Amino acid sequence: MAQRLTSYQVSLYFNGTTFPIASCKDVLNESSTTTGFTEKSVVILLSRSGCSPCQVRELKNLEMLRERIQDKAKFVSIYLADEVTGNLLAKREQRLLQKVSQISFPIWYSEDAVLADYLFYKKFPLIFVVDRQKVVSSFIPIPEDEEFSEVYMKAFAHILNQ
Repeated sequence: MAQRLTSYQVSLYFNGTTFPIASCKDVLNESSTTTGFTEKSVVILLSRSGCSPCQVRELKNLEMLRERIQDKAKFVSIYLADEVTGNLLAKREQRLLQKVSQISFPIWYSEDAVLADYLFYKKFPLIFVVDRQKVVSSFIPIPEDEEFSEVYMKAFAHILNQ
């Protein structure tokens, strides 16, 4: 119960904030992009320091959500590279996450400090629903608490269907 309360409180902190615009690259083709979202978007932030089984579980949950809501939102995952992981290792890990979770949406990577500065909470994955750069909902999953994730996925579906 305490973990759910912490997750909820951290989520409330992010809600209503402006999601930072950071530079990113697509892991597959190295094309450059930014996190300047002009439409409803679901963003999952991943990291080597994150719980890998949790990250895979939430990627699969988001893929099911994407299939359910069709084209009502853009889905993207962003892997936060750091000095330890570096780009090469980050790309390998991203490809593995994409293969294991079987997601169809892109995985980007970013070394942009803007994202790291925005995230005072360093547990991963972190999931955001962003509408024109404003965070309208956020979720910090709890390891081995699938019921908690299901509640948030239903709430996200409701928000994205509006």
